[in-house]
Amino acid sequence: MADLYKTPPTMPISELRKHSDDVFDQLKQTHILLTRQGNAAGVLVHPTVWNRVLDRLDELEATVWALEAELEIAQGESELIDVTDEMLVQWSHPSVTVINASYSARMLYQLKIKREVAQQIGRLPGRVRQRIVKLIDGLRSEPRPSIAKSLRGQHSDKMQISLVVWRIVYQIDDEVVIVEVLRVGKKHGPEFYE
Repeated sequence: MADLYKTPPTMPISELRKHSDDVFDQLKQTHILLTRQGNAAGVLVHPTVWNRVLDRLDELEATVWALEAELEIAQGESELIDVTDEMLVQWSHPSVTVINASYSARMLYQLKIKREVAQQIGRLPGRVRQRIVKLIDGLRSEPRPSIAKSLRGQHSDKMQISLVVWRIVYQIDDEVVIVEVLRVGKKHGPEFYE
């Protein structure tokens, strides 16, 4: 990835059609800076490189979310609350009065969630809310499902689960057997990083 910071080969946009086969061959080794009237107009990168950049951006954004949530909790601006079966049922079926939770009584991990996140979940669109609630509830028995990604480095106790444009960021404390949901929200693509 360090190659992205070097001055790439340049090519006027007007030459792109004439040399397209050469350009696509060259993309396997490096990216190409397209110019228009001598000014940078865009960058061509191989799809594999582009996907790696987006994956890393996604991971960095999840790390920022987790750190912001931890800071809010540490400064007393937010708190973690226990997730109850009743909360899960209300989130899943907001029009149903809670009579009896049908979720597993055997909890391996205690589930906690930031108060603001708990309120936010109730306002999510129906199907999204149901999928997120199902995933969060599943963290009780499997805090590291196959669809979860561990964040890197010193944040390896934090995980993220992606659902197309939605993301759940949480941390696991195996010593006290707790999963803490820190944030749920929409992911943002590169168009938000200008």
